[in-house]
Amino acid sequence: QKLRSIQESRNNETKSSVGDKYETGRAMMQIEEGNINIQKLKILADKNVLDSIDYNTISTTVKNGSVIHTNKLNFYLSIAIGKIDVNGKSYYCISKESPIGQRLFRKQEGDTIHFNDIEYELTEVF
Repeated sequence: QKLRSIQESRNNETKSSVGDKYETGRAMMQIEEGNINIQKLKILADKNVLDSIDYNTISTTVKNGSVIHTNKLNFYLSIAIGKIDVNGKSYYCISKESPIGQRLFRKQEGDTIHFNDIEYELTEVF
């Protein structure tokens, strides 16, 4: 809806007596339209990741959709949305493309990874 409003405003913008105001207004609307399109692509990519997760399969090997408990922090490997709290526990929602996500991906319970000079032991993966 916001994108449509920007497109309509840009198309309805008329040449003003100032001249440059018209061009500046159109350029600003095009920038905003580009930013919204980038956000839309990111949302669609995140949706694709979430849609691809098989929530009916539990695995002790880290994959998209895994909950990972370590001796330091807890993670949820899916999309990068930051820290969430569930039932009194904190989880960091990370993507497998993130630096720590790349290290965790395909690891198993009992494995150890090193990240930022910290050793993480995977105590539970499901």
